[in-house]
Amino acid sequence: AIMNEVSKVIPFQISEMYFTYFIKPETDFYTVLFAAAQRTIIEDYKNVFIEAGLPLTAIDLESLSLGRSLLDFKNMKETSMIVNVGRKRTYMSVFQKTGMMIFSASIPILVEEYTKISDEIKKIFSYCEKYWGDKIANMILTGETALIPSISEFFSKEVGIPTFILDPWTSIQWAKPVTSEQAHVL
Repeated sequence: AIMNEVSKVIPFQISEMYFTYFIKPETDFYTVLFAAAQRTIIEDYKNVFIEAGLPLTAIDLESLSLGRSLLDFKNMKETSMIVNVGRKRTYMSVFQKTGMMIFSASIPILVEEYTKISDEIKKIFSYCEKYWGDKIANMILTGETALIPSISEFFSKEVGIPTFILDPWTSIQWAKPVTSEQAHVL
């Protein structure tokens, strides 16, 4: 049943993906978190690690890792949306106050197309409210083009919720300070 539903919403054949899923029993239904990536992309990453002589123990979805770095799941009180605005694609993810990601999408919309992005965000708002009963209370912008002047104000006005710009790197805690020589290697 899960694979049948997945084939309706993911634009790739199951055989072209690496995937995993988690089933969470609820009172009257099951919640399924399904994570997938194209095999060709994963194989490219694996080859980079092999050529560098480094062990590869896990690969994470960008949307999940951004959620962990930008949201404080222990203290979340509302459903939040993360919009990762790139030069060529926009990635959108919605996290419930429990920390569960309930929606994630990648759309080929350029940052210059603000209105199209806000239209897609509004569709996601409607979807989450209809199917999950969750109103999205705030939105976080991140990504290489999130610092365009007035972009957060534009989206806040367009979609009608508080919108913030956050940097996922600010939550990383280093065991030791990084020296300038080490930073050059990074």
